Amino acid sequence: MNKTTKIFAILFLFTLVLLQCTCSLAAPKAKEENLFVSGRPTIICFGGSYCPACKFALPALKAMQKKYNGRATILYLDVEKDRSLARDFPLQVIPTYFFYDKNGKIYLPSKKVAEKIEFNQRKDWKTGKAEWQLHMGALSEEDLEAILADLGVK
Repeated sequence: MNKTTKIFAILFLFTLVLLQCTCSLAAPKAKEENLFVSGRPTIICFGGSYCPACKFALPALKAMQKKYNGRATILYLDVEKDRSLARDFPLQVIPTYFFYDKNGKIYLPSKKVAEKIEFNQRKDWKTGKAEWQLHMGALSEEDLEAILADLGVK
């Protein structure tokens, strides 16, 4: 194999990998719908057992799960154990949180909450429609409380 052929082969493989990554940014698949409980706001956090920030975030999530049991759905999903679900979300770092209102629509934070907590929105590149509202990095109990209150959870 000559040098030019090797370069083209490497570029071809790189393109395939890039396409796979692009496909993983598509809208969540039907299996994600099983994560939602109708009528409840939902917070999904993706993390990993090897991640120090995730280990910091986990106690706050567990406390919120216990406190808001039956009023909100709060999930922690490990990117290693829940790979098939993780592929359906635009993850760049862990922990990353995704937020939905009680109807399963993306959460749009109030100005008050958005001034305190940094949110990122991911849009469908074809339609420009917002597909995800997310936060990258650990959130404290206080932050989660503010978001849940903003979502109307009492």
